[in-house]
Amino acid sequence: MAKTLIQIRTDEEIKTKATELFEQLGLNVSDAVNLFLRQVIFAKGLPFEVKLPEKIIVNGKASEYSKDELISEVKASMAMEGMPLTKENIGWLEALETGNMTSDELRTVLAKRYGSKSEGHIS
Repeated sequence: MAKTLIQIRTDEEIKTKATELFEQLGLNVSDAVNLFLRQVIFAKGLPFEVKLPEKIIVNGKASEYSKDELISEVKASMAMEGMPLTKENIGWLEALETGNMTSDELRTVLAKRYGSKSEGHIS
């Protein structure tokens, strides 16, 4: 079969690290790219999942942040207040996200757990 040339541009560091890894596997970059292309043909698509980060709905609109990013943000905010984010807290956020708990129900749970000055309002 006739050979053809493919040229690609990549960061120097990526090329260096990939080349070192391929050498450990007994391959060169050309061999590795050919393996990748054969897998694309075999799979009739990319041989791995490519997707956008999972977005969640906040107040009826898609959030610009992924679920993991939002949890990290809440965790950081709570840490600044000296309140660690527990698995139970994350469960409440997930219940809110999936509609298994309303925001009013969550406020009530939080008020009971952490105390409140007036019903439904967190101190």
